[in-house]
Amino acid sequence: MKNERTLENLRNSLPGKIYLYLKDDDTRARFLSDARAEGCRFGKYGLPEVLDDEIISLGKNKQLSFLGTIGRIEFQCGGGSNAHGRFHRIDYAKYINGDEDFYFYNDPSVQVKKVRSVFHGTLEIIGENRERAAKFFALAEKEVKTYDEEEEWIDLVSEKYGVAVMPQEE
Repeated sequence: MKNERTLENLRNSLPGKIYLYLKDDDTRARFLSDARAEGCRFGKYGLPEVLDDEIISLGKNKQLSFLGTIGRIEFQCGGGSNAHGRFHRIDYAKYINGDEDFYFYNDPSVQVKKVRSVFHGTLEIIGENRERAAKFFALAEKEVKTYDEEEEWIDLVSEKYGVAVMPQEE
C-alpha cells in the first residue's frame, strides 16, 4: 500500500528542510485546501484565504513559513553545498499528482541518475559524474547493514555530488 500524499507524510518522510514550490494559482489554492484540511498554520495565525507566495517552508508540527530573502536564495541554490541530502525542493503540483519524481529543478534539462537504497528508498544523484557516483554508491550498498551506515555513504557521495533522497513508498 502506498503512502497517501499528504503534507504530514511528506514532512515525516524527509529529513531536513522542505520547501514547497507552488507554481500557479491553482496549485496554491490546492495547497491551501490541503493545508487547511490537515490543520497546518502559519505561526499562531492560521491560513490566509489566498496565497500569493510561490515558495513555502514546511516545518514540524504542521507549521508553515513564508520565505524571506535568505530563504529564497537558499531555495534557488538548492540549499547550498552543505545541504547533504537534507534540503528538499518539492514541486507541490507533481507531489499531489502522484509523480514519482516530485522534486523541483531550476533547469528542467538536468539529468538525474536514480539508485535504490536499502533504507532510504530512491536516491537521485545529480551532477556531471552522476554515473560514476551511482556505481560507487551501488558497490557500497552491498556492504551496508544499518540505516546509520547508509547515512554515512549518502553523506560521502553528497560531498561531491548533489543527492536528493526520495521518500520510500510502502
